[in-house]
Amino acid sequence: MAALGRESHYVRQSYLRRWLAPSSSKLWAYRTLVPRPDFDVWEESSPWSVARRRDFYTSVEGPDKESDRIERWLNDEVENPAIPVLDKLCRGEALTAKDRRKLARYIASLDARHPLHYLEYTALMSQHVGGVIDSMLEEQVKDLTHRVKNGLPLPEVPKDYKSHSIGVVFDHGDEATGEDPTVSVNLVIGREGWLDSIEHLVNDVSRFLEPHDWHVVRPHAGWTWYSSDHPVVRLRFNGLDKYDLKGRYGDPGTEIMLPLSPHQLLYTQAARSPKLGEALSLEQTCLVKRFIAENAFRWVISANQVRHAAWFRPRIVNRDQFNFEENEREKFHEEQKRAELEVTNAKRPAAKAS
Repeated sequence: MAALGRESHYVRQSYLRRWLAPSSSKLWAYRTLVPRPDFDVWEESSPWSVARRRDFYTSVEGPDKESDRIERWLNDEVENPAIPVLDKLCRGEALTAKDRRKLARYIASLDARHPLHYLEYTALMSQHVGGVIDSMLEEQVKDLTHRVKNGLPLPEVPKDYKSHSIGVVFDHGDEATGEDPTVSVNLVIGREGWLDSIEHLVNDVSRFLEPHDWHVVRPHAGWTWYSSDHPVVRLRFNGLDKYDLKGRYGDPGTEIMLPLSPHQLLYTQAARSPKLGEALSLEQTCLVKRFIAENAFRWVISANQVRHAAWFRPRIVNRDQFNFEENEREKFHEEQKRAELEVTNAKRPAAKAS
């Protein structure tokens, strides 16, 4: 049996190797957050050491059983099949319908498996899931009340439901003592639910990307592209003072960019003719590089050291924030595992003494 993969790359090494320095096995990496001002501006790094978090995609299937099923699925069924498609694009070859499907899933996976998407997912769930559960339970209570008032048969009391992120425990009550049936819901807003959402985004939401008219564009003469540890740019642009990087795949006008190499960048615009031509002006090149840098999470990735990365994305010098993020990464797996096991092992309240 293959060893469990614990060193999770949220950007695949096969992608990062596209940014190796000439005649080198290393790339250049610029940190957006550093603990002190004398930290090197650019670090010569291996693809293995960048955009990596331990146990980020590890599933907990029991107290002594863990799985890397999501990372294996992403690698084997989503990202490896897309590598020949990226190579075709770089060679200027036309894509087939199957190629477009593979490309769409690949772009969605780069977006969905990212730490920023995890933070967005947990924030959204924290904001809305309580109301959703309350509404569902309220509907069930209304149904039961209606049945009782009208002498209709009651539904069978369901069995307890358990998953790694949600536990529903039913108490049948006690007719002799007049205790009503109750239901309790325990929910973990964290890794397991997020991993499920990755599958949904890759398998289903990615279909919005398939019809797009993809182009490979080159930077201005003498310039090169860089990338980042958050490489898929989703731009909504209505002017230099009216843009954001939160566009959605199916929204008309959203511009989607993915740097492919120092000389090639994949580009499309949803439901409209693309704004960018095959070769960009100096102004367009600077704007695109600005968006790539602003979209980065904690690393800008390049085949060479470029000063303007710091112009577009000045790094933050903050020891406390740097140490906080390091500490959060180190304890992430154990905290998630403990919470998931608590839900899985939740039991109904013990019977009261008579």
